[in-house]
Amino acid sequence: FSGSVEKDIVLFQDIMTGSRVDKNSVVNVVVSDGLPPEGVILMPNFINKNIKEAKIWASQYNVMMNVKTEEVPNIITNTIIKQYPECDTDITNAKSINVTVAVNIVNLE
Repeated sequence: FSGSVEKDIVLFQDIMTGSRVDKNSVVNVVVSDGLPPEGVILMPNFINKNIKEAKIWASQYNVMMNVKTEEVPNIITNTIIKQYPECDTDITNAKSINVTVAVNIVNLE
């Protein structure tokens, strides 16, 4: 299932686009089933979003969120730079999710 990719669109393939393969080779693909059924919670894509947005979402779905910080230059403080699980992972039974937010330290010398 995917909250961001329409039904019947390829999400992943195991051979890179443009690669040459032998005739009758098997290429494995993962295809979106579209939106999940009611009651299934998929992890949103929080990358490059403000932590406030993720906290609101976590509160709405009663999901505990573990937050780490990482010093990163040129990224606005409180912007999510990493998340686990990945976007569109079924987290219906997950107890918590993890995000890492940027902290941009400014040297005032």
